[in-house]
Amino acid sequence: MSTFHFPASRWGAAAVHVGFSAILLLVIISLVYFIWYPGALTFAGGAEDGLKIVIAVDMILGPLLTLVIYNIAKPRKELIRDLSIIALFQISCLVAGMSFVYEQRPLVVVYNTHHFQIYDAQKLEGNNIQINLLDKYSGSYPKIILERVPKDPTAAAQHSVNKMLGTVDISTLWESFPKDSSSLSELFKIETATPCIKKNIHSYNSEGSICFNPNTLSFSDFQKL
Repeated sequence: MSTFHFPASRWGAAAVHVGFSAILLLVIISLVYFIWYPGALTFAGGAEDGLKIVIAVDMILGPLLTLVIYNIAKPRKELIRDLSIIALFQISCLVAGMSFVYEQRPLVVVYNTHHFQIYDAQKLEGNNIQINLLDKYSGSYPKIILERVPKDPTAAAQHSVNKMLGTVDISTLWESFPKDSSSLSELFKIETATPCIKKNIHSYNSEGSICFNPNTLSFSDFQKL
C-alpha cells in the first residue's frame, strides 16, 4: 500500500472517517429500529440510551481522534498503527453500546387490558419465565401478547396483588393477541377512520403513551411521560 491511498490532510482523513462511520451508523440504526425495537418501541423500550453512546463514539469521538493524530508525514507503518488503534477503540465502544441495547431489547409486549408492559430478558427472568416458552406464540420478536385478567373484580384485585408479590405465574394468563374484529372490539374501542389506539406503555426505564395498531400489531407515536 502506498501513501497515495491516504488522504492528503487530517481534515480529509476525518471526513473519510465520518463517511464510513455514517454508513455503519445507518446499519446499526436499521437493525435496532426494524428488528430489535421495531417502530416506536425504539423509544418506549429505552434503546435511545445505548444509541446515544453509539452515535457519540461513531460520529464524534472516532473522527475527532483521527483529526488529532493523523499526519501524512508519519511513516506508513506508524500511521496504520495509529489508525488501527482508533478503529479498535471505536469498535470496542460500539460493541459495548450495542450489547447494552441488545440485552434490553423487548422480547414480549403484553397488554393486560389497561396498559402495555415491555418485557426484556431480565424482566422475564425475574418473573421465572423461560424465553424458549415464547416460541409457542405466533409472530416474530417481540411477541405481542394478551394477558387475560380475571373479569371478576375480586379475582382481578387478588391477581394484581399476587403479581406484585411474584407469587403467580403470569405466563399462564398469556395468549396470542387476537386478530378477529369481535375479540378486538371487546378490548378496544376501534375507530374505523384510524386504527391508532392510545394506551400507556411501561418498560424498565421508561413510561409513556403509544399508538397501537391492532390490525398490524405495530406501535407508533410514543410520547414519554
